[in-house]
Amino acid sequence: MNRTSLLTIVPFLAVVTFLAIGIHLYFYRRLIKSLTSKRAVHIAGAILFGLLGALIVLGPLSMRFAVPHALRPISRVSFMWWAVSFYLFMGLLLVDIGVLVARLVKKLRTKKAASNESPVNGERREFLMKSARFSASVAAIGVTGFGFAEANRLPRISKVHVKLPRLPATLSGMTLAHLSDIHVGGWIDRKFVESIVARTNELKPDVVVITGDLVDGSVRELRSMVAPLMNLQSQLGTYFVTGNHEYYSGANEWCAELTRMGITVLRNRHVAIGRGADTLDLVGVDDWAGGGGRGRGADLDAAVAGRDRSRAAILLAHRPRDVERAAALGMGLQLSGHTHGGQIWPWTYMVRRTYPYFSGLYSVGGMALYVSNGCGFWGPPVRVGAPSEIVHLVLSSHPETN
Repeated sequence: MNRTSLLTIVPFLAVVTFLAIGIHLYFYRRLIKSLTSKRAVHIAGAILFGLLGALIVLGPLSMRFAVPHALRPISRVSFMWWAVSFYLFMGLLLVDIGVLVARLVKKLRTKKAASNESPVNGERREFLMKSARFSASVAAIGVTGFGFAEANRLPRISKVHVKLPRLPATLSGMTLAHLSDIHVGGWIDRKFVESIVARTNELKPDVVVITGDLVDGSVRELRSMVAPLMNLQSQLGTYFVTGNHEYYSGANEWCAELTRMGITVLRNRHVAIGRGADTLDLVGVDDWAGGGGRGRGADLDAAVAGRDRSRAAILLAHRPRDVERAAALGMGLQLSGHTHGGQIWPWTYMVRRTYPYFSGLYSVGGMALYVSNGCGFWGPPVRVGAPSEIVHLVLSSHPETN
């Protein structure tokens, strides 16, 4: 564990540990202590939720730092429990809120003291409360199961038509396959990568672009899992820009490995692609995580230096940020990922607050922006309300700009 990795993970782990303790104490009180008075059950429940709380902390550690193959099943159980506990907490909290509202309504409707309540009504209320908590537990497991199936199926194809300013008429109809956030490592293995490659090749794209967060692990650990990307087929090649997870995994090493595989890495630079004399500029920037001593970091000025602004341009940037500036610098289309579309509802709303452009197609200052939900997932192997996707873009020329 190097010093930089330690400095980035410690604050995050401190927050996760604090939340894990609080949430699992809550689970213990609602699902064990309040439902029985048996001491043996209390002890067993405390041990169970103590171990599950420890699993919550183990998950991020296993994703950031490689774990032995024998421990990988524990890592996977950890992230499954992340998802179950997320929905279980919401369900139990809703039950508690419902109970509180019911008590307030009861107080408003009657002036009778609580001590005058009949034993029958008290027993009925206790039964309903226990039933509601049981239902919340079942619902949490059910939603997580649905999300697990969604996350592990092949990504859908999202076909998007974009009018690209200044695109030569001869290039109208050019297609791009946009892959993002595959997160190879952990749950995502070679077989999943092979499936993505096969599905992408079925589109017969002119260009394949990968907008970061390809890996969660070192070149040594994941080289064989990423190798199927060499089988991507397109007329004009495959292009890659770094995401934040490349910097957690060794960005320079991965860029060298991808270059060896025949993939063009765009690190704050641009290249011309097209057919014959008719071309457009493909611009790529490093992720913002490259700052702070980890690497180069995003430098859009360097990426567009020397570019003829009368030409059509597409920007590849892992995060959908500073998009207004990209538009002002003449980009006609920006392709990004990073957000996973929120990945797990209702976490979606928190992601939307952080990234106003968080999923799908937008128009910003005359520039089209597409933010992909991504092909894989990070953390919990669950997707609810944010299905994975391979984006199939079809470009057309802008009549008024040609």
